[in-house]
Amino acid sequence: MFKRRRMLALVIGCGFIAGCARVPNTNYYTLVYPRPRRPVVYESLGATLAIDRVLADSLHRQSQIIYYTPPNTVNMYFYHRWATPPPEMLAQRLHDQFAASGLFKQVTTYAPGEDTDYVLRATIVKLAEVDEPTGARVVVELSAKLLEGGTGKPIWMGTGADERTVSLTNMEEIVNAMNEGVEASVSQIIAGVHQALMSVRAESKEAK
Repeated sequence: MFKRRRMLALVIGCGFIAGCARVPNTNYYTLVYPRPRRPVVYESLGATLAIDRVLADSLHRQSQIIYYTPPNTVNMYFYHRWATPPPEMLAQRLHDQFAASGLFKQVTTYAPGEDTDYVLRATIVKLAEVDEPTGARVVVELSAKLLEGGTGKPIWMGTGADERTVSLTNMEEIVNAMNEGVEASVSQIIAGVHQALMSVRAESKEAK
């Protein structure tokens, strides 16, 4: 598995030193589909939601796609890159999937001072390919919290995570697995938000 990458490095080195290979084309990928492919539709709560900017560490703000090799090495593909920074793509995916879920009557991009019932803030914990002696997998993990719009009071905190086995010989397969992993992770976040708000609604009724 790792021999493939060492051979690739040798071929690229040969190209620079001896002129025996041309520089590969740079490929760009996206995590944004035109619409969620398998949305779970909920009954609307009649509330509004604003999606805040997605946070990420410096590694996950880079354009290069990340992969890990054992024991603790972080690498980046030089010729395989994101078309848009991952936090921006994830913010769009959150917006699109929450809007498609029907849970809120309106989903917007958060702006300071905006009058909204709830604000969702998310962080990219991991979005990478992980190479191991037994094979390769794609790991996606997002953390999120739902806040009350007016007060900033925390309503819910949770994560969405997904892992998928992939082949190292096909970059399209790797990116497709990341897309599916993001979709599954966001769906978990939506389910967590739904459950939390249903509990809030039930408690409100009991208080009356």
